Amino acid sequence: MTIILRAEPLTRDAFAPFGDVIKAADADRFTINQGFAERFNDLAKIDITNEQGQPNISIVRSAPQPLPISLKLVERHPQ
Repeated sequence: MTIILRAEPLTRDAFAPFGDVIKAADADRFTINQGFAERFNDLAKIDITNEQGQPNISIVRSAPQPLPISLKLVERHPQ
């Protein structure tokens, strides 16, 4: 038996029964990591009403850095 699958464009409406489609182009954005990366912020709302906290789903686009890398900043998150 042969099954033929046809690719279709990914759209928010078409994918809605399965979940959310996130798209960096529609996002609030700002520069992070001392100017080496851009963060497309808060792209999806996640319902965690039974838990404490507020998740933030983001995409980060970063430029490659020459090796060796010298770390001057490291983030520490409380959770």
